Amino acid sequence: MGNSKGGTCTDMGNSERSSVKRRARTARGGYDDGREGPGRVMDAYDLKALFAFREHIASLPREAFLSILTPMPPVTRVALLPGSFNPPTSAHLLLAERALGERFDAVVFVLARETAGKRRTGLLLEDRLLSLRSIAPRGTAVAVTSASLYCDQAEAAAAALPGAEISILVGSDKLEQIFDAAWYVDRDAALGRLFGAARLVVAPRGDGADAVTRLLEERGNGRWAGKVDVLPLHPAVGDLSSTRVRGLLTSGADPSGLMPAPVAELIAELGAFSPADPDTGADRYALRAGLLDALWQARDWAVASADLAALVRIAADPGGEGGRLREMLRTGAAGARELLAAQRTP
Repeated sequence: MGNSKGGTCTDMGNSERSSVKRRARTARGGYDDGREGPGRVMDAYDLKALFAFREHIASLPREAFLSILTPMPPVTRVALLPGSFNPPTSAHLLLAERALGERFDAVVFVLARETAGKRRTGLLLEDRLLSLRSIAPRGTAVAVTSASLYCDQAEAAAAALPGAEISILVGSDKLEQIFDAAWYVDRDAALGRLFGAARLVVAPRGDGADAVTRLLEERGNGRWAGKVDVLPLHPAVGDLSSTRVRGLLTSGADPSGLMPAPVAELIAELGAFSPADPDTGADRYALRAGLLDALWQARDWAVASADLAALVRIAADPGGEGGRLREMLRTGAAGARELLAAQRTP
């Protein structure tokens, strides 16, 4: 298979597969503040934390690599929960907690640097990791990966957690893509690679469990049925997706209860997914993203001296200083000296 929009597997040669397995590795505990469980302080303007995430993401190699960012004890049975987490929703937490209540020792939220079949929009990757770390319950971990395809993620996880049984949590819609021959040059070879590294645990929406059974009974699929388990969820979780949350936010509706409280507070504070200011045309979240890019170029100074919250407030202001800062960001003229001068504006 040349590629898979659904994030399934590529059809790789034996030598390349061996190379991926040799090189896949982990950087366990690569960024941690020493606190465990939910309730971590999530400071949306903490440049040290944001830049640590950015550097970690940028340093990921091109080959399959899984870097676990939070403490994780030795485990036997691990469930990977891949997602774009744009934003993390209450459904992500409920699915993780449901899996922990079954046979898994740990659930790992896996954020890919690039998600197969999806254009990167919405929350910055740094903010997604910040959100996940703040809400991850005990028994879970947060990881970032350079692998966008499930089989690559499974092999990287197997290398990172030697001896552990790896499973991947997916929805029933994703299972259909995984078994769809249209995505493959050699479907059975690609599925053999995927199921050689991991099991699949399907969390169907609504009455989707019957659809999973029918899919596995179709010709050519039965040989893999023993590698697929079903994890029933409460029907209320069925329509709780990041897409739905983004739609509500964009329309100005209140998605209360659909996101964990810390994530909702972050999005409200930053104005993510909100319309631009009608007076200035400025997008508050886009301004913060632009400021982060500018400060990244002078990050040693920025971590020590910059006040990101103040700079965002100034950039969003309809007055003259706000207009000048927005223009500098637009033209790429916002260097350390200019940002320091703007930051000192009364």
